[in-house]
Amino acid sequence: MKFFHRSKSRKKIIQLLYAWQISERNILEIKDEFLFSNNNNDIDTNYFVSSCIEIVKNIKIIDNKISLYIPESVSRINPVENSILRLAVFEFFFKNSIPYKVTINESIELAKIFGAKNSYKLINKILDKMKNFERIKNLKFSK
Repeated sequence: MKFFHRSKSRKKIIQLLYAWQISERNILEIKDEFLFSNNNNDIDTNYFVSSCIEIVKNIKIIDNKISLYIPESVSRINPVENSILRLAVFEFFFKNSIPYKVTINESIELAKIFGAKNSYKLINKILDKMKNFERIKNLKFSK
């Protein structure tokens, strides 16, 4: 049985969301290119595919959530940070099995790898605000 790494899947998802945002191409075409052109033996393919499709399907809901916690329009955020936030918000609100601490830590690490020098601070600040506000509302963040 293969052991799949969600962390590596998240890296691929960020790359795919970035490519989708920059190119404005069909997400399914980009997904297929990622699956066929990259070494994907060490990712959770089901998680990768379902997350990419669900994020795009729910992009308005996700972007509306993000916009509640940032001073500028979601479209004005750097595409890398935007992709990281979109994945994090998706995990917060659509993937109940993933603890928020895991999502926040993974998002910070992704920002350190792919983002600008201090983008991880922005990611942490936004996600922490979101977690604290949602915890008050007694959503899944009471864990």
